[in-house]
Amino acid sequence: METGALDGDDQDDGGDDMDGNMTIDFGFQPTMSIGSTVFYDVDDSGDQDMGNPLESGIAGATVNLYFDADGNGMVDGAEATTPIDMTVTDADGNYLFDTLAPGVYIVGVVPADDAETSSSTQSDADTDVDGTNDGAQAGGTATEALSGPVTLSPGDEPADDEETFQGNTQDDGVNEENGNMTVDFGFIPLGSVGSTVFFDMNDNGEQDEANDVGIEGVIVQLFADTDGDGVPETLVGETLTDMDGIYLFDSLPNGTYTVVLPMGPNGGMTPSSVADAGDTDEDVQNGTSQPDGSVASEPFDLIAGMEPMET
Repeated sequence: METGALDGDDQDDGGDDMDGNMTIDFGFQPTMSIGSTVFYDVDDSGDQDMGNPLESGIAGATVNLYFDADGNGMVDGAEATTPIDMTVTDADGNYLFDTLAPGVYIVGVVPADDAETSSSTQSDADTDVDGTNDGAQAGGTATEALSGPVTLSPGDEPADDEETFQGNTQDDGVNEENGNMTVDFGFIPLGSVGSTVFFDMNDNGEQDEANDVGIEGVIVQLFADTDGDGVPETLVGETLTDMDGIYLFDSLPNGTYTVVLPMGPNGGMTPSSVADAGDTDEDVQNGTSQPDGSVASEPFDLIAGMEPMET
């Protein structure tokens, strides 16, 4: 006697049930897959700029996979609390869900602490366009960003010529046209670096007198450690101080940075003889002369939520 409610168990009903064996089943592992990259979108363009070293992947982001059982293109009802699978992005910000059956899926990403806001431009996740943000935060900042519905159809998914951005090779070695590696998510990082370039009339390292005014028009460069060796040697931004000597670099991911004045004010001046080697004292200037004639801060770590507050 066949027990349970499995498909095919009642085909011999109506006769002597014990004359038929309805238990010879065959299971096959599904071969569909979905994946790609969660990345920093520092300019909020909705695209991952592979030429910008700061628009790298976000490691350790939580990625949920939902099966759109009712076909309404939304994560709601029971689907909203029961993802069918979960993973985290790897060191390069890539994620992968494999051994999936054909069907309609939605991908959700829980934002990292240093990038809580999804890119403001959202692409249609099912158009197979690689390197664009496919997520939107219906619940607002710091909530899960959800893609639109993605239909996985055997033999109908994008191949190498369509998957041209980061995370595109995760389905190599299997039937590539059964995997969609174009479902990307962009998030705007929260970090920022800035302050003032000023005349230090009494050479005490602090802007504390009426004549310690800011210096306008000074070139300021920002270098980042993009290869993890602890040395910020990649130029990631350049700006000029405003009329009050103030400069700002924003939308920065967590990392190690150095601020450099390549020429100093007015083609070159001697920096204050008092300098703070770290970033713990917001009152003392940080610049020291370098062998190439520039003035630079010591490397410092930028960590969202851990930086000094205004006093």
